[in-house]
Amino acid sequence: MATTKLHANQQASGNIQVSCFDRENEVFEVREMPSGVEYAVDLRHHRCDCGEFQVDRILCRHVFACCANQRLD
Repeated sequence: MATTKLHANQQASGNIQVSCFDRENEVFEVREMPSGVEYAVDLRHHRCDCGEFQVDRILCRHVFACCANQRLD
């Protein structure tokens, strides 16, 4: 049952994986699975390749994934 819950949660969040991280510059490379589409996230300059972060001024799911990966608030 726990495996089913985990799988469902991964699908709901889009199963985003942080594949590269430059802590000094706060730049991440994330990949959405299973599509494999990659996005660059720059926390310092408030940018994400998806465009939602800049346009809507609301954190996108890619930014959330980066923050969760590094345990940032």
